[in-house]
Parts: sequence; structure tokens; C-alpha cells
Amino acid sequence: MKNKLFAKRKQRACALLLSSAVFAGLASAPAIAGNIVQYTSPTASSVPYGITSGPDGNIWFAEYVGNKIGTLGTDGEFLHEFPIPTALSLTTSITPGPDGNLWFTEYGSGKIGKITTAGTITEYAAGGVKPYWITTGPDGNMWYSAADSYNIVKMSTSGAILGLYPSPTAVYQIAFGSDGNLWFAAVNAIGKMTPAGVFTAYPVPTPNALVMEIAPGHDGNLWFTEYSGNKIGKITTAGLIAEYPIPTAHGDSEGISSGADGNMWFVETASGNVGKITPAGVITEYPFPNTPWENPGAQIVSGPDGNMWFTFGGTNTVDTVRFVDAPVASMTFSPSILKVNGTNSGPSVMTVTLTNPNSSTWLTDVAFTDVFPSGLYGTALSTSCGGTLAPSAQSFTFAKLSGASIPPNGSCWVSVDMYANATGRLTNSTGPVTTGNALTGAAASAVITVLQTPPPPPHCTPITNCN
Repeated sequence: MKNKLFAKRKQRACALLLSSAVFAGLASAPAIAGNIVQYTSPTASSVPYGITSGPDGNIWFAEYVGNKIGTLGTDGEFLHEFPIPTALSLTTSITPGPDGNLWFTEYGSGKIGKITTAGTITEYAAGGVKPYWITTGPDGNMWYSAADSYNIVKMSTSGAILGLYPSPTAVYQIAFGSDGNLWFAAVNAIGKMTPAGVFTAYPVPTPNALVMEIAPGHDGNLWFTEYSGNKIGKITTAGLIAEYPIPTAHGDSEGISSGADGNMWFVETASGNVGKITPAGVITEYPFPNTPWENPGAQIVSGPDGNMWFTFGGTNTVDTVRFVDAPVASMTFSPSILKVNGTNSGPSVMTVTLTNPNSSTWLTDVAFTDVFPSGLYGTALSTSCGGTLAPSAQSFTFAKLSGASIPPNGSCWVSVDMYANATGRLTNSTGPVTTGNALTGAAASAVITVLQTPPPPPHCTPITNCN
């Protein structure tokens, strides 16, 4: 079984060589909540595979065939390609280390590589194994799996091998869980290894699932892809497993990673989809352009720009799910000083301006709820945003906008006449600004100063003489 499964992996890797030149230079296509944008690698047929977010704020990727480590900015500009000293290294995985460098595996040469953000590469012997996946441990060391020999290895950032742990099961992608243990994909099981080297295997309910990728989620669980089972799995640190079917049949899911939006993201190498699964197990698929047959080998990572970045083995591109940018909100009070109750006590007009920073996409279903601080209340409100504005009472302590739309590069406003019945410096906030098709925008806030209304001047007569 071990040799058969690994032979399948090698066969898929060879297919990268055959298909890489076919897909170079593909155009981008729209997705549900954004665009999938492709950036073609400068080196033809290089086959970008492993991908990670670097400490310098750029995207770093490993060229499986090109034998280079590449980097590009989040604007899509390729910055550098650094040749790996050893030929035919077949690098498969790259990750940031605790030392500020990036570390990668050389499956073909049996080495571990380290590259500075300036591009200086150092190679270390991997201990007689062929390293497949690498990650940083909570102990400050580097950990990698050896898929050919079922081993997990610990290496210091100086390149010294500190431990070799034979696994009773297959070992592919590895990741540390919230419990401090190392978890790994084990074909038909999920494996766990304690810091002391004690192994436990948790069988996956679906037979012949072919689990090869695993990643920690924001919810404290670990999530994994079932390449042949066509499901996304979740395992708690107590070992409880749940599975969620992928809507598209025979998707052949592989790479998986947590996103900045709190969801898990994965790549379907056969169907050509990028998928998203919520912590509750709801799956959305985003079509990847121009993938008429299987693209073996795909990884995905959350970028420093909040977008998901991924590689498809056969496209010779580094790609991103570029979301529609969030609305930008601002707030003002005019005037910014208000007197409490009485005459000349208001109003101060609060204006919330909502701006769409996208040049070609409408923002739809724009909404926010502004609960006023104690001491402020409104008496009238209006908007240029469309949608629904509430409440309609003569005196109210909150304002709620829903169902609004903002055109590309456009803006609209919500206006509220505000009065006060308490003194002080009062801070008001809209709360997050949500939409139906974009990222969530940050709240807008402003401060208004409320002063006590002075008493009326004394009434003077010839008799009182104002005394």
C-alpha cells in the first residue's frame, strides 16, 4: 500500500512536467465574491507549487520544475527568482521560519533549504530522507515530513537534526494544532504526534479518502482535504471527525488553508474550483478559469493583503482570489460642540459617508447599525444610499441602514439630526459596514462634545438694578 500510494503521488508529479506549458498566460475570470487573477511565472514551465506568505509582506513560492524560489508582491509584480543551488531539487513546500527566513523542502535532492528575504540560500542534509512538507513548530524549530519513508524530522534553525520519529502510518502534510501536538495527513487517517513522539491515528470515516493536506483553523480544529473522498474533513483536538461533501463531483481537493475571513479555503485540482468552507460546514465554490482537465498539485495560503493566494500545478501561474474591496466609512458632526437640552441645544448633524473604492464593481446590500452612546438621540434622518433607513420614530437612539447600493468609485451618505440630554465627550460608531458581495468595512466613529446650557442672564429693572 505504501509503495502504491507514493507511486501515485510521483505519477501525479510527473504529470506536472507534461501539462505545465499548456496553460501559461491564462486570463482572469470573475468569481462569486471577487475575481480569480492569474500571474504567469517569469520562467516558462516552472510549475509553481508550494506557496506561503513571507515575513517581508510578499508572496513566496517554490518552483517544482524551474528549480527556483520565487517572490511577488501582492500587486502581482514578480520581484525575484532565486535559483536553488542543487539541480533537480524538486521543491514541494515552503514556509516562514522563526528566524525571519523562509524554509523549503527539496524532495529530489534530500535536502532542506533556507533562504533569506534577500535571496541567499543555504542547504542542509535532511537526514537520509526525502522531505515533502515543512512547518515551524511552537518550539522554534523546523519540522518536516518524509513521505517516502514515513518519518517526521525535527531540525534546528542552524540545520542540525534534533530528532527523527518513525510514524506507524503514512505522513504527508503536517501542521501544529492548538493543543501543541503535531497533526498530519495519513492517507486514510489523521495522525497526531505529541512532543514526546507518541503517535495516535484517527481513521477517516470515508473509505479510501486519500487525505494528503491538513491545516489548523481559526476555530481551534484542524481541517483536511479528502482527495479521493471528495470531502472536506474537520477533526477536533480530541479526535472527533466530521466530514462535509464537496458539491462538485470528483473535485480532487488538495491544498487547504485558513483565511483572514475566518473560513477555510481549498483547491480542487480536477474540477478547477477554489472552495471556501465556513466553520459550520457550508461550502462555496469559485470557478477557476480555463482548466479543461486535472491540474495535479495545488497549494493555497492567506496573503498579507487578506486575499487567498494559490498555485495550480499545471498552469505555470501564481493566482489569487482577489475579493471586492470593502466600503470605506467616515463620520462627522457639524457642529462638533452641542449644548444639552434647552434653547440653542441642537441639532448637530451627524453625517456618515460610505465610499466604494472599487473601480468596476457595485457594492450591494450595504448595511450598518449605529447605536448611539448614552446621552445622544436623533430626531430626523435621511440618506442618498437607497435601501432602507430606520427607525421612523420622532426620537430614536439608533440608526440602521440596510439594502443600500454604491456605484463603482462612488459614495453616498446617511444624515441624522442629533440632540443631547447629557454632557461630556461622547464617541459614536457605526459598527462594521457589511455588504452582500465584498469584504466587511471597518466602523466609522467621531467625537462630539456636549456642554451644559448656561442659565439665562438676570432680568434687570430700574428697581432691581440687576442686583
